[in-house]
Amino acid sequence: MARAVLPTVLRALKALGEAEARRQGREVTLLYFGFGSEHPAFSAAPDLFPISRPTYAWYMRVADLPAFLRQIAPALDARLAASPCAGYTGELLISQFTGGLRLVFEKGRLSAVEPWQPPQDGDDARANFPPLVFLQLLFGLRSLAELRAAFPDCAVKDETRPLVEALFPKQFSNVMAVGG
Repeated sequence: MARAVLPTVLRALKALGEAEARRQGREVTLLYFGFGSEHPAFSAAPDLFPISRPTYAWYMRVADLPAFLRQIAPALDARLAASPCAGYTGELLISQFTGGLRLVFEKGRLSAVEPWQPPQDGDDARANFPPLVFLQLLFGLRSLAELRAAFPDCAVKDETRPLVEALFPKQFSNVMAVGG
């Protein structure tokens, strides 16, 4: 969004908010934009957004990670298809040190996900994460580079990095309760 149009857009949004507040018999005290800290408007005109809140992070756990990954396979397939790794055939072994995952791809589609136990005497994994850290990547909270910088024991083989980054990109998410 170009800086030149932001003041006009913000004035229009303020007028809409004030009209809705009058309709509800309330007063506007704040305009809140929940489109994430990475939105280009913030970098285009930081002076127009004087209050910013750090991104909120949910504390997530997944009871059955293989089942969850199978459930979201269509989204993973779409990400893979739109990446330089489109059409990938092979397996991705992800270690979480005490356990892991084996993802199998055939012609760019996730065909199997199963628990995998990393061997004690060697490292067959293509991607290694401390326990629970992989979830930050899975849910898009942190990029692979951010996790590697924060956790020295995160390691991804060079040839595997493009695949992992295609499947699990950092992205803004906003979980909100929507009332009826």
